Amino acid sequence: MKRTRFTEEQIIGVLKEAEAGAKSADLARRHGVSEATIYNWKSKYGGLEVSEARRLKALEDENAKLKRLLADAMLEAAQGGPYRAERNSPYGPEDGVTHTLRLHAIPQGFANVMIEVRNDLVRDDAAVEAVSSYLADLISGALERVA
Repeated sequence: MKRTRFTEEQIIGVLKEAEAGAKSADLARRHGVSEATIYNWKSKYGGLEVSEARRLKALEDENAKLKRLLADAMLEAAQGGPYRAERNSPYGPEDGVTHTLRLHAIPQGFANVMIEVRNDLVRDDAAVEAVSSYLADLISGALERVA
């Protein structure tokens, strides 16, 4: 997971400067970040106080830990099953492939996990049903173990 070099206090300070009328380009140059970073900070931390930003960060860290626990439980449950299950290192969340999760699952507070199914495993309706049923059982079991 990418770590920031700015504390919550520093980020909130930059955003307060922006709220006071400072231009994003000037802020970005002065703090050594891009304007896109300022924009991202506004969307994530805009309107928050430092204590709220810290709480948000703590919740994000806890969420990441729970996601790892769920993924580990799913991988453990899948061992010995009919399909090979492993972490797909070339396409991990650190590579930014979590757009759909960030857009649809996380804002709603849904538990989520990335699952990639090879196309050759789902060539017909029966195969789709078999894989879907297997994954549903696997996810349910993993959720029960981490609950």
